[in-house]
Amino acid sequence: QLLLTLARNDDVVGHDAEGCSRTVKALLVGEPRYATIGAVRPDGTLFCLSAEIPPQGVNVADREWFQDTVAKRNFSKGQYVIGRVTGVRTLVFAYPAVEGGEIKAVLFAGLNLAWVSHAIQGLSERGYIATYLLDRNGLVLAHSHDWENSIGQRIEDPRLLEALGQGTVDPFVAKNLKGNERIFILRPLMAIGADSLYFAASVYPDKLIADALSQLPDQIAVLVLVAFLAYLVAWWGSALAILDPTRRLLATIGRFRGGDHSAREGPAYARNEFGLLGRAFDDLADTIGRHQAEIETAAVKLRGVIDNVAEGIVTADERGPILSFNPAAERIPGYAAKAAIGRNVAM
Repeated sequence: QLLLTLARNDDVVGHDAEGCSRTVKALLVGEPRYATIGAVRPDGTLFCLSAEIPPQGVNVADREWFQDTVAKRNFSKGQYVIGRVTGVRTLVFAYPAVEGGEIKAVLFAGLNLAWVSHAIQGLSERGYIATYLLDRNGLVLAHSHDWENSIGQRIEDPRLLEALGQGTVDPFVAKNLKGNERIFILRPLMAIGADSLYFAASVYPDKLIADALSQLPDQIAVLVLVAFLAYLVAWWGSALAILDPTRRLLATIGRFRGGDHSAREGPAYARNEFGLLGRAFDDLADTIGRHQAEIETAAVKLRGVIDNVAEGIVTADERGPILSFNPAAERIPGYAAKAAIGRNVAM
């Protein structure tokens, strides 16, 4: 909408450098999402910019986004560039200003990738989840962790590149930028017309989280993805409506993972997708809880059997320390169980 509106501006169509620059500078006041907004002539010469144009001038005719917009005479999807004037890493979207069937100018807006990285940090407060914005070639455009060293780097694991090419939505394992194996989940960003961009979440292969993701690939995993997509597409939409439910559910998962197996989202659930995800997590947690209770019950029964057999039974680990010592075993060497447990089995 921003570029469409500017494409109808008389200062843009008429190449009024002063008037156009004044307009785009005003648009960026208090607006951190964009690093730059500007316009270029059909030959690629920059005449309008939200920053100061160098005296020697700037030509962007070699930029892919400019060539793509001129060739298609339509909206150009986001492309990663480092601004020649600002030096800021951006994702550039462009749109032609057409009058009488002729391209009068090409407008562009550079999405500030540092801002995007900060925006998705709120979805990765728990240390075991990292979030990315990737292009089809595995180029990192935004990252919730160490974005300054990650943006512009390429994840080269063939498994990730294959998933990007196929638009895979099921969880898969691949190496991250540091070469560590992680569980990845991808979602294409179709809502903003950028089908060559993907949002990705990677998770440490912790058993509980891996089990949750493998059992709920379209529920808990989608939670992070849907939250970010809604935030990115809405731009100025309410962050509280998206991020707060996300953080609450991630906090609940974190408590459960830390040993608090009573952690639940319910019993009250919101009447939306977050409520469905919360209920799904609670169902999974209840299942894990039942299995844990069954294991503990079996352990108690086994302990009762061992304590009441006539034979002495001693258990030890591979290093030798005694782990258990039944009553019958106390009568053999003359040690009480309390004194024997922890000592080496060779005593």
